[in-house]
Amino acid sequence: MPTRSDIIAMDGEEQLQISWRIEDETPEVMAASVRDLATNMSSNSQVFIGLEASQLREVKSMLLSELAFNRLNIHATGYWKKGMDADRFNSDKKRNPL
Repeated sequence: MPTRSDIIAMDGEEQLQISWRIEDETPEVMAASVRDLATNMSSNSQVFIGLEASQLREVKSMLLSELAFNRLNIHATGYWKKGMDADRFNSDKKRNPL
């Protein structure tokens, strides 16, 4: 999340473990932050991630290879790519899925 004001309420929050990472408040690399959370989770947990494209590749790879999460339980979306406008990113994503 860019700022705390971007956080939204989510249905079912009481049954979910939601962890928001605020860009200005999270000095560590995103993969390290996710690793800290995921290390204490079952590898069969459902994981939903929305990140910048290059961060997504790194985090998804870490969950699969390092922490042995079930590929079918990882729901990951690259929402943007640094240095690329939305139209170009969406077109690129169709040709080369994350």
